[in-house]
Amino acid sequence: MSLEFTDHEIALRIETLSVEQKPCGCRIIVTRVYRELKQRQIPEIAAFNTATIIFRTHHPEIGINDARFTVAEWFDGIA
Repeated sequence: MSLEFTDHEIALRIETLSVEQKPCGCRIIVTRVYRELKQRQIPEIAAFNTATIIFRTHHPEIGINDARFTVAEWFDGIA
């Protein structure tokens, strides 16, 4: 297994870490919205897309693909 990363992968990880450290509270909000939509039987993809839109509202400087990656990491393990 190679431990080499591209410049883009490194930049993405740095950006993701900086978002996780921001005190805006969006992770709590995004996670709560996703969980509540799932509890109301909203399809997973719709709940994910909604959560990503909320994330990007808080962090418009982050591109859509990077936002999806960050939100997906946050949801890893949420039923």
